[in-house]
Amino acid sequence: MGAGDGAGAGPLDRLGLGSVTETGGRFLLDPTDEHEPTLLTASAKGRAQRVAFLTHALEIAARLGSETMSLWPGVPKRRVNGAQAFEWLHEGLKSVLDAAERLGVPASLEPEPEMLVETLVDHATPVERHPHLRLALDTGRCLVTQDVEPADAVRASAARIGTVAIEDMARRPHAPAVRDGDMDVSGVLAAIREVGFRGLVCVRLRRESPRALGRSRTRLGC
Repeated sequence: MGAGDGAGAGPLDRLGLGSVTETGGRFLLDPTDEHEPTLLTASAKGRAQRVAFLTHALEIAARLGSETMSLWPGVPKRRVNGAQAFEWLHEGLKSVLDAAERLGVPASLEPEPEMLVETLVDHATPVERHPHLRLALDTGRCLVTQDVEPADAVRASAARIGTVAIEDMARRPHAPAVRDGDMDVSGVLAAIREVGFRGLVCVRLRRESPRALGRSRTRLGC
């Protein structure tokens, strides 16, 4: 299946909806360890399992006509040094991006606090080796890492954004807050318009799924 086939996109098209395929589900591949295995797992079998999962997610994204498939790098376990972790990350990303090119779906890497790729600066390292890698920008994470203001992050990374999530977190700790966080949502939306980003801007409500519609309206002032 190539880009544009969109065999599963019919209902979304009829409703005028777009999609981004996310892959950050907890306890999905290992019911005893929240995010394992990752692209940084010491076991080659574990890393291959994550690559196979991400490839399957790309296949689903192609069927849905998703704008991108987003992924995160993972956390290196003890006794795995940074250089080795980055080599495993590059190896996994190459396989994932080869599949992304074949299926016609961009892959976007999300920096996340405490993971190997934590900030926008960190994201530049894998991009040097994988120029087609896009950025899944969660503006709430910027508040947690405090490396850059969310609106400035949009402007600085405009050329490589694959998708944007607005998660109104407090600056510390790493926990979502709905309208009680520190984000200037209006400023972030203004920056998105300023740079001309035309993709989906997702409101992430990790712990509010049953009330997602109402919470989204509250957050965005609808």
